Amino acid sequence: MPRTGRKRTTGSGSKPKIYKRLAISHRFKLNTLIYLDCHTMEDTIARFFPGLLRGQVRSKKRLSYNWKVSRELIEPMCALGLGGHQRNRSRGAGATLPAAVEEQLVRWVSDLRTDGVPVTGMMLSMPAREFYETTGLPRCA
Repeated sequence: MPRTGRKRTTGSGSKPKIYKRLAISHRFKLNTLIYLDCHTMEDTIARFFPGLLRGQVRSKKRLSYNWKVSRELIEPMCALGLGGHQRNRSRGAGATLPAAVEEQLVRWVSDLRTDGVPVTGMMLSMPAREFYETTGLPRCA
């Protein structure tokens, strides 16, 4: 279908997606950590991330150290057979509030803002959880 409307005067339109960010499975993270237990960080990076530039190596080291910190979360995921998963979210994190509860929350935020109180994400999440618990919906929903 031909384009309609005004012709472009600059550029060639939207840029194609690059897809630079990758989600890494828990299994890969655990394999990296097991290898890191017996080898140096440089050997681990060379084995699991070959052909990186200096800045990229630094980034992967930081990533590996973060995995090392969260190892106690990664190991149970692999033990449960969820090693292929790439990201995990705690139960209830994606729950939807009923419209009436959401309206109550909106009024609460509006009242705070009217009084000149800045509302942070943490301030919003705490009453949202309380309102969710009062609805009687299951925790895993």
